[in-house]
This record gives sequence, C-alpha cells and structure tokens, in this order.
Amino acid sequence: MTTTTLAVTIAIIPSVLALLRLAQRDPKRLRLLGRRRDAAGTRERRALAALALGPGLVLAVCGLWPALLIWMGLLLAAGWCLAQGFAGAAPAVARKP
Repeated sequence: MTTTTLAVTIAIIPSVLALLRLAQRDPKRLRLLGRRRDAAGTRERRALAALALGPGLVLAVCGLWPALLIWMGLLLAAGWCLAQGFAGAAPAVARKP
C-alpha cells in the first residue's frame, strides 16, 4: 500500500462520517419531514464541517498533493451520493405556479 493510498484512506473515513452526520441532521430536510427538533444546531454543524474538512487541511500541510486531490474527489462524490440518497426520503413538495 502506497503512502498516497494510506493517507487517503485515513483521511476519507472521518470526513465521510462527519458528512453523513451533517446530512442526517440537516435542518432544512428535517423541517420538511416535520422533525425540526431533531435538527443540528449551528455549533454542531460548524464542528462537523470542520471535522469533515480537517483531514484535507492536514494532507495539504503535509504536502501530500495527490492524496489531497483524491480525497477531495472522494468527498465530493460521497456528498453527492448522500444528497441523492436523502433526497428520496424527503416528501414531494408541490411547486407554486
């Protein structure tokens, strides 16, 4: 296993877990579902965002540029998949003409 592969693996796990928690506790999505009280507060959302982006900063400071680019791509793809997955759970809202 190369250094890049190991660094990406170590960095992507906490990032995706934090992103998953952000998606689960999204205030706008929960408001549509009628579960507003389960939504995350501002402080929690900011902490989770820092946790999700922190490993990328560590990769950049360490100079692992290929690992940073792969991590960014994986995090982007994971975020897109989470958004698509949670979009199916939201109720259809009628558009106003």
